[in-house]
Amino acid sequence: MFPRYEDPDAYRLLARDLDDYRLRWFVLRCALSSSERDSSSFSRASLEIARLHRQNGRPDLALSSLRDARSAASSSDDESRAELSLLLEIERLFLGA
Repeated sequence: MFPRYEDPDAYRLLARDLDDYRLRWFVLRCALSSSERDSSSFSRASLEIARLHRQNGRPDLALSSLRDARSAASSSDDESRAELSLLLEIERLFLGA
């Protein structure tokens, strides 16, 4: 049975150990659904989904996830905001957008 976590970051850690694209995507979507929209957890999960899509040849889906991550990072008020912004910019450059 699929685990249920209270902490959204636990889903992100679980996703790192999975090889199946669809299963990783599902686990990362669980992280999104258990995160506040303006939190760094939401932004990080969206960023990981964007990377997953880029690695699997879906730049269109990656850009959509990057927009979600950027929106969450811009409204986040924690100390990781600068780091997230830099990671998002690097990912955007990988996509050539």
